[in-house]
Amino acid sequence: TDVARSVHAECDTETEMRACFLDQAWAGFGVMAGSFLQKPDDAGTPIMEPVQMEPGMVAEATGEPQQPQMRPTGEIVEPTDQKVLIQRISPWKNRFDPAGRRWDMSDHRWWAYDDVAYLGPLMRDPTLDDEDRARLMAYYGQGAAAFSVDGGENTNASYVETDPEFIRVAMRRIWSRPDKRIYRQPYGAPFVFRPLPWDEEWERADRFPIRYMPCNRGPEDQQNTEGFIGLPWMTLIGQHVKNINKAQGLLMSGLEHVIDVYVTMQGVLDSSKMKKITEAGRMFNVIQLDKDVMSKYPTAQDNPVKMNEVLTMLPTGDTKDMEHMAYMDHEFGLIAQIMGQGPADRGGVAKSDLATESLGIQQGIARRMGAHRNEAGKHYNAITEIAFIIIQARHTLPLRYQMATGRFDEKVWATFT
Repeated sequence: TDVARSVHAECDTETEMRACFLDQAWAGFGVMAGSFLQKPDDAGTPIMEPVQMEPGMVAEATGEPQQPQMRPTGEIVEPTDQKVLIQRISPWKNRFDPAGRRWDMSDHRWWAYDDVAYLGPLMRDPTLDDEDRARLMAYYGQGAAAFSVDGGENTNASYVETDPEFIRVAMRRIWSRPDKRIYRQPYGAPFVFRPLPWDEEWERADRFPIRYMPCNRGPEDQQNTEGFIGLPWMTLIGQHVKNINKAQGLLMSGLEHVIDVYVTMQGVLDSSKMKKITEAGRMFNVIQLDKDVMSKYPTAQDNPVKMNEVLTMLPTGDTKDMEHMAYMDHEFGLIAQIMGQGPADRGGVAKSDLATESLGIQQGIARRMGAHRNEAGKHYNAITEIAFIIIQARHTLPLRYQMATGRFDEKVWATFT
């Protein structure tokens, strides 16, 4: 629909999904997560006002002037901007229930991901109570590992950040399915912050706000520790890539280190000329033969060397006779069969001796490519479903959508309710 296409365009999910497909190549899976962002941060919370108090009122316990009490006005803070976020989460930052095996994660009791927060905003986070803030500052005072995360931005090891707004805190957020709570834990900390409830839409759907995108199901073992994480493409084609690199190295070595050998009779070239033509760096060598010694041996050979010439080149193997290129073509063909993607040359038509054989190979590759397209379409639909769940439950402002105008079909943004 127009709404789905507009959400995907605004979130640039195409770029995020391409990154997930690259994650499949080396990690065996990718993860896309949906979330909701609105401004101001306190949007949706009740607006409070102080209760009118009589002048001079004091607290009975302390005898000090009583602090004004707050009460809701019946109104809430209205949002000024709302946006659905569909983002990739790096495979390095995901943690899954080791007992879970289903790729739709319906049998997972928990899912966690690593994130980075900042100390200043954390201390102002209204979801943290005073005890949480006290434990966080005590943990910071211990020089904990959670505060040493710099994300590769700081290359000066002697520099220590002191501004709380820029002090990074490594966090792990654990989504627990049995109690529908989100637990937040600083990296390596022996405590967790006060848990947060799941958003109502995910609790009602009883699902995590992510799309797990695996590839190539691997076999399970008896210990039930394998089979959930997909087999990376690099694992399936890794040996073939190594073989191609090895053949390429041998081919380049043959091209660079072939030395042509010449034969001549002793005395034809004087010592100064021999030294000049055989010095270091030359790609050929000259062998001088004694005529008297040669006369002692029979010359009837299958391919006799014509010694009547002043300088004769001995036959050497030609690089075109090497089988390296054929071997590399064979390995590329195996990779194409595994991944279901043919070579770019010849219009993608597989190389073979017979047209019938080529057609059969091409049809096999086409079937695999079709399966890949169908799988990508399923992921796209699942991500669209996540965005729709968020919009239905959380979005209250008019949605931005793309419309085409003008003769050149230019895209412009508009809104509708």
